Amino acid sequence: MLRKSLVSLTLAGFMSVGATTAFGEIHVVTIYDNHFMPPLVYANPGDTIRFLNDDTVARTALAKDESWSTDSLAPSGSFDVQVASGMDLTFESADTTTYEDGEIANPEGAVTFDPAPVD
Repeated sequence: MLRKSLVSLTLAGFMSVGATTAFGEIHVVTIYDNHFMPPLVYANPGDTIRFLNDDTVARTALAKDESWSTDSLAPSGSFDVQVASGMDLTFESADTTTYEDGEIANPEGAVTFDPAPVD
C-alpha cells in the first residue's frame, strides 16, 4: 500500500510540474552575426526565453548584472532562461565582433513585462 501511495505521489508531482510549465510561453531569441533577433521580448513571469545560436561561431548571452548566462553556445545550440519578476531583464552579448570597417558590435536586448504593441 505504501509503495502504491509513493508511486501515486511521484506521478502527481511530475504531472503538476508539467502543468505549471505548460502555462508559460516560449519566446525564441536568435543570435545571428552577433545580433539578437528580436532585441525586445514581450514576456510574463513564468515564460521562457530560448536563446538559439544561428551564427557560425560560438556565442554567449548574459544578463547585464551577470546573474545568468547562456554559457558558450555552439552553432545551432540553445539555452533556456526562465523569466522571473525580480530578475535583470536586460541582456547583452559576451562576445564582441569587429567588422571590416572598424565598427564594433556588442548587441544588447531586453525583456519587458509591458503588453506587446498591437499592429
